[in-house]
Formats: sequence, C-alpha cells, structure tokens
Amino acid sequence: GDSESARLSSDRLAAFAIKRSEPGLASAALRLRGVARRREGRLDAALEDLQDSVAKAREARSDQLLGDALNALGSLYRDQGDFANALEAHLQARDARLASGFRLDTTYRNIALLYREIDDQAMVRDYLDKALALSIKQGNASGLAPILGSRATVLNDQGEFAAALDAAHQATLIDEMSGHRSSIGFNLVESGRALVGLGRIEEAMAWLQSGLAAGRESGVREIVARALLAMAAISIQRDDKDTAQSNLDDAGAVLED
Repeated sequence: GDSESARLSSDRLAAFAIKRSEPGLASAALRLRGVARRREGRLDAALEDLQDSVAKAREARSDQLLGDALNALGSLYRDQGDFANALEAHLQARDARLASGFRLDTTYRNIALLYREIDDQAMVRDYLDKALALSIKQGNASGLAPILGSRATVLNDQGEFAAALDAAHQATLIDEMSGHRSSIGFNLVESGRALVGLGRIEEAMAWLQSGLAAGRESGVREIVARALLAMAAISIQRDDKDTAQSNLDDAGAVLED
C-alpha cells in the first residue's frame, strides 16, 4: 500500500529493463509503475505506462505478462468510465491467462467489478462466485482477500449487510497477515458501510474513520473518497448538515483531483 515507494522502485526497474533491451522485464516494470500511478489517481500517466506494458508483453510473447498488463489496463479503463475498452481488455486478459494458467481468479474479479459499474447484478455475482471458487481451489490467499473485499462491496450494494460485514472481516484478517495497508483500508470502509446498514452507527463511524486514515496513509484516493462519502451519509441521517457538507466537499475535491 505504499504507492510512492512502489513508483520509485518501478522507475528504477523500468530504466534498467530498457537499458538491457529486455521487453519482458520492461513490461513488468511499466505495469507496476502504471498500477502505482493509478492508485495515486494519476490516470493519464498510468494509461501510457499500461499501454506500453501491453506492447512490451506482446513483444516478449509472454501470455502471463500479457494477462497481467491487460488486467491492469482494464481496471484503469474502468476508473475512467471507458467500459467498452475495459471489458475488451479484461476479456483479452482472460484469454491470455487461460493460455498461461496463471491467476485467472483475479481476471474474473475484475470483470465482476466492471459489471458492477454498469449495474448488471447477475453478472457481478456470477463472476465473483467464479473468482472465489477458483481462488479457494488454488489455495491462493493473496488473491482471496481482494475477492472477499469486492464481495463485501457488492453485498453492501445489494443490502446484504450481515454477509458484507462477514466478508470484509475475512478479507481484513488475510490482509493483516501480509500488511497490505491499502486493501485493509478498503475493507475498513466496507465494514463501516455494512454497519451503517445494520443500524450500528457509532461502530460504523469508528470503522470509517480508521478506513479514512488508512487511505490517507497509503495515498489511495479512492479509499479516502469512499470513506468521506459514507461518513457524509451518516451525517445526513443525523441531520448534521454542516459536517455532511464538509465531508462531501472534501470527497468531491479528492475525486476531481
């Protein structure tokens, strides 16, 4: 969850790979830097890196690298609201990962999140179920946590708050073992959203404040915005218009940036 250090390290790796004329290494480095820039909210710079990563993976003729690069590119297109290109990238990533046999569960999760954006709940559940089953079958703990976190998000969207809270807590337990700060931040926010739905407002506010702190610490603006929006919703319920307006203004500034 340390995006700045990740970007600096990937800068050095990319320079080394380009100097050595190794397209496979360059693809990996550019993807890592693109993901770091995306998490920081620098989407235009991330797009350039990820498109270059795809090109280098094709040059290296590596299905595994191509699947990784296309997966990251699809997530970026989703953030930009370009759902047609996002779906195309994720479907190509799926085909590449089928060929390589590597981390197909992550691709299924990303396709599920894309369908969430266009509000196709049946497809969301279908792809998340596929991702979860495959991750459990492969014993992939690092892949299981984000799938459970995404499941919590979807269950909150659909009003299944108790199940969402359980999924978020399971994801947090896994992420705490690896120290993945940004993922923990997302899980804290989803736990807060679930507690709001269950009417446990004071508990929810504590979880959301922790999520907000984790988002700021890891530099992931999406976590910060989600936490602020959920806190604004609580303030509206309390008829605390001043606090709600302050949270909404802060969230708007983060999202616009």
